Amino acid sequence: VQHGNSPLSPYAYVLYGLIHSGVLGDFDGAVAYGDLSLTLLDKFQTRELKSKVYVLVSIFIRHWKRHARETLDMLLEALQAGMETGDLEYAGYAAIHTCCALFWIGDPLDGVASEMSRYIDLVSRTRQDFQRHFASILRQTVLNLLGRSEDPQRLVGESFDEDNTFSVLVQTKNTMSICTVYLCRAITAYLFGDIKKAEASARLSGEHISGVLGQQSVVVQNFYHSLSLLALCEGAEPEAVGKYLEEVDKNQQKLQTWANHSPSNYRHKFLLVSAELARVRGDIANAMALYDSAIETARKNRYLQEEALANERCGEFHGAAGRTKVAYAYLSEARYLYARWGAAAKVSQLD
Repeated sequence: VQHGNSPLSPYAYVLYGLIHSGVLGDFDGAVAYGDLSLTLLDKFQTRELKSKVYVLVSIFIRHWKRHARETLDMLLEALQAGMETGDLEYAGYAAIHTCCALFWIGDPLDGVASEMSRYIDLVSRTRQDFQRHFASILRQTVLNLLGRSEDPQRLVGESFDEDNTFSVLVQTKNTMSICTVYLCRAITAYLFGDIKKAEASARLSGEHISGVLGQQSVVVQNFYHSLSLLALCEGAEPEAVGKYLEEVDKNQQKLQTWANHSPSNYRHKFLLVSAELARVRGDIANAMALYDSAIETARKNRYLQEEALANERCGEFHGAAGRTKVAYAYLSEARYLYARWGAAAKVSQLD
């Protein structure tokens, strides 16, 4: 920097960080720019930039190195700063990405739904339609899992109606929300056993991934697309299986990189997909070990919903091999964990 920094420099540096994480995949560089931005923000006390800088560090940088739970306090500060300085746009981003973080980290769904409702009311009052649509998609997904919708696989209910609103998202080119609709469809379809819909939805989410570059959603899309592809392998023709596995291998190269940089958020996801890969390839002993590693790593890092999913997949694996007592133990644990998460619709399916 030839002439030093100015009070506006924190915003410039955090944008560099965003580019390094979302475009270049340079997470160490992203963290360095993010830390520099926070240091200069503190030095210059540029309060009118605080909401912007805190939001961008939280969404695009912090989760690549630290547990995503550590973004929550920063997002709350961003929300407060934005409201105090009149930066309603970034206050809205702080609100909706709090909703997103609470869902992805697996907090109990009933509380998440209540928090989301509060934040949706806030962005509605400040007329932030872009943010409102995004948060409403997530909240409807939560309501579906809670059993508070007619069909858990359709994003239609109290908070969002995909039949009437999706066309609005397309017309307004709201790529972030379009990507999220497809991703939430993929998640619910996979959890409730419609594997073809899950794979198709995950693929469409991937086609709109530019709307969420650098965010946790990129990893979640990769994760559910791989799980769906691996589930499709059962009963498929050898040529199709080969294509599915080739795609999963490519996904796993990315997921392993993300897991290496941020093991507290992504290691258990990589391990679960690895377990499913080993199952499909007939590597029974390795699959057993990987399922257990995925379960333990998810538990250690407090990803309740993915600890439940890993137990469920492990139980199905043992059940298919005729190990009914072992399968029952894992599936019972999965049911217990889904119930703790609050996913009443999923518990009903398991029953």
